[in-house]
Amino acid sequence: MLNTVKGIVGKKQIGNVFYAVFDKVSKLEVPVIYTSPMYRVNGGGLLALPLYGDVILACHDEISGEYYYHSTIVSTNLEDQILKVPGFASIKNSDKTFDDSGRAVKVKYQNQAGVGLEITRNNRPAPLAPIGSVNLISEKGKKVGLDDSPDVEAVVMQNQHGDGITLKGDADKMFSSRSIKTSTEGPQLYEARGSSMDLHVVDGLDLTIENRSTGVNAQTPSEDYWPNGKQPCRKWGGIYLRSENGDVSIAANADTGDLNEDGRIFITTPKARIQILEDGSITIDSTTSINLRSDGNLNLEGQDVNIKANGSLNMESSSDTSILSSGGGNVNADGSQIHLNSGNSSPVPTLGAHTDNDLNDYSE
Repeated sequence: MLNTVKGIVGKKQIGNVFYAVFDKVSKLEVPVIYTSPMYRVNGGGLLALPLYGDVILACHDEISGEYYYHSTIVSTNLEDQILKVPGFASIKNSDKTFDDSGRAVKVKYQNQAGVGLEITRNNRPAPLAPIGSVNLISEKGKKVGLDDSPDVEAVVMQNQHGDGITLKGDADKMFSSRSIKTSTEGPQLYEARGSSMDLHVVDGLDLTIENRSTGVNAQTPSEDYWPNGKQPCRKWGGIYLRSENGDVSIAANADTGDLNEDGRIFITTPKARIQILEDGSITIDSTTSINLRSDGNLNLEGQDVNIKANGSLNMESSSDTSILSSGGGNVNADGSQIHLNSGNSSPVPTLGAHTDNDLNDYSE
């Protein structure tokens, strides 16, 4: 015959057997065999042995003398607890286990440190939408959550500091529906070690890569690492595209048949601009200087080649200088005076002072 008895768990435990005191039966600790509503040997199941100080119900087999664990009493009477822990509560409400009326809104499968599964369903009065979520929580506060609450409506993966990934379901005031947000205080690394990495926008809007850093968290390296020896290395605010073993290509392939809508490429700084326009023309504008230099040949070819100087026009060659009109046209030279071999010509300013290869912040 099985009788239900009430007792308090002691400190001793051996495997699935723990010891408890049942005042109505004996003042001595007796072994209690743990039972589970679902368990398979070496196959998993529900295993949560009660701890020292827990108040339990057990079934006493009067024929065999054995005790079988039945359940743990969730007592609100602290005098029933052997352990006197500061701030102890039978059920913590710091995570809003109960609503304002005292009604339980959470189902938990957790240990005493709050680690485990937490299911929330709070049917708020109309017209407020219900709050519902399923969260898997670690002891430090890392969380994987499925949240149907109207202010979240997302799949959320976060560390204990709040960094994480949010996969939106429906839209809210901050994010559009079916979107992904990745936010971290520290650096982010995306690495494909055995294959390619692709970013595609299909039938959507723009693809934007933008660095908005103001340098608040920047650190200035010592002068030994300054790339040009005269200004500090600035490891913030930049955008770098670099290939160690292949090409870097920028292509605007839009061809709509309308020159006003075809692809264009713009390279812009506050004082200069390069444009590759939809009609195929290339424009280079600068408020200061434009320098072209090559250790090999520098060739200019076009239908007409026009060179205009608003100041002086200087041409210099360290070898022969030839002017040829090969199509039989004229060679015209006009001026108030024309000097040939008079020693009055001006040398071309050297480009070295400006273009002696300033390095970027990677010393390249």
